[in-house]
Amino acid sequence: MTKPESEAAIMRAIQIEASKHGWRFFRNSCGQAITASGNIIRFGLANPGGSDLIGWVPVTITPDMVGSKVCIFTAIEVKRPKKKPTQSQADFIEAVKKAGGIALVACSVEEVLEGLKR
Repeated sequence: MTKPESEAAIMRAIQIEASKHGWRFFRNSCGQAITASGNIIRFGLANPGGSDLIGWVPVTITPDMVGSKVCIFTAIEVKRPKKKPTQSQADFIEAVKKAGGIALVACSVEEVLEGLKR
């Protein structure tokens, strides 16, 4: 009897295959840790319950889809005024935009509202 593949191996295979189709998925590790002082720190997107892989699939809108709602992956990098994103943050923002998602850097609610009015 062969040992079943681990979830990690299955996820990696999914990520590799997805990239061949122009799709992009990131590993979303969710969990919690307890600090030495007893505080609970949660990590991961949509914790608890966040899916293992989070990302996007570019979709070309066709005539039969007009009027339908389509979820658009959105990334907002929040910075203090006059601060700039790191190179890796800028690269992620560019990747989201290139794939058809919405991504922006903002240091206020107003900048987000302005950036999301498309």
